Amino acid sequence: MIHMIKINGGKATFCSRYVKTYKYMLERDMGYPIIPSPFTSFNGVMADCSCGARCCSSCCWRVRPCDQWLWHGKYDVAVIGGKLYALGEGDLPYEIKVTSDGDITTLGRRDFHSAAAEEFLSMTAHPKIDPETGEAFAFNYHISPPLIKKYAKDESEMWWVDVPGFNISHAVNAWEEDDGDTLVVVAANLLLVEQSLEKFDLAEMKMEEIRISVKNKEVLLRRQLSTRVLNLPAIHPAYVGKKNRYAYATRVIPPVINVGLVKVDLSLYSDDYHDCVVASRRYGPDCTDNEPFFVPREPNDLDADEDDGFVVVYVHDENTQESKFLVMDAKSPTLEIVAAVKLPGRVPTAFHGLFVSESHLSKLS
Repeated sequence: MIHMIKINGGKATFCSRYVKTYKYMLERDMGYPIIPSPFTSFNGVMADCSCGARCCSSCCWRVRPCDQWLWHGKYDVAVIGGKLYALGEGDLPYEIKVTSDGDITTLGRRDFHSAAAEEFLSMTAHPKIDPETGEAFAFNYHISPPLIKKYAKDESEMWWVDVPGFNISHAVNAWEEDDGDTLVVVAANLLLVEQSLEKFDLAEMKMEEIRISVKNKEVLLRRQLSTRVLNLPAIHPAYVGKKNRYAYATRVIPPVINVGLVKVDLSLYSDDYHDCVVASRRYGPDCTDNEPFFVPREPNDLDADEDDGFVVVYVHDENTQESKFLVMDAKSPTLEIVAAVKLPGRVPTAFHGLFVSESHLSKLS
């Protein structure tokens, strides 16, 4: 399900709509869930039994997983090629549209006219968009090669760097330095990945920076940016693929509960200083959030400070069963809340999001 808040002229409108994936339409028509999802209560023994039923249905041609991938609902949104898409790791994107009256409609599953559409049935939920060219970078994956390509004709044009114990959960940013001789990658590293796969409650993410020599294809430096468990990072969108100073991330406590927001200054690390967090906010008891998003105060002001803007996020209070949309001052050492909108419905936590200006939204085809 996608949740959208639209703010204009001091007023806010709210809309929640299911993405009409093949899985959603199939289960809606059948009247009950048949496909397990790790993000819902439909898992375990009953879900396994359902898998068997699904396979039987597939053999009888009632369900066609090769044509329409069977996976959970979408949990990220992105603008690619002037169109709006709902994304999920286990499926190809679904194009969606925001109507003039503020509703959300599903236009259909898209493979971007790929010749490999029959082989690749999924795509990352986290594409990166070049802020200058609008070019989208994404990858898809399969049980057989080729695995990842960027301007490469085949695997022979790819190279790998061994970084033991570095399992990217969510990327913060990456950029080149030293005239392209050094590649810098900042990401949330999923520690103890084997245990996390067995039980997601054991997942622990630490933000790290990796510096790689492009010439020697080896790691030059690896450092942890905070002792805190951080995930779902966000940066100023104009700095994607460029050297940036600030990142914003959710603070996580066991068992994987997002309890607040922090601001990280990537330039602060030294031998005597091992925590780059410069601002933080806790939402209160039993309050959890989603991925934050940075919104520049003046998007067209090229001379503005990188952190001159706002951080926006959805927060849900388990005690009151209320959800809010918060707007925080990104420059404030306490990430001061400057606006809050009480929502008429629940917004689940720990998922991703996107901010689109009204002028940009009106240009989407």
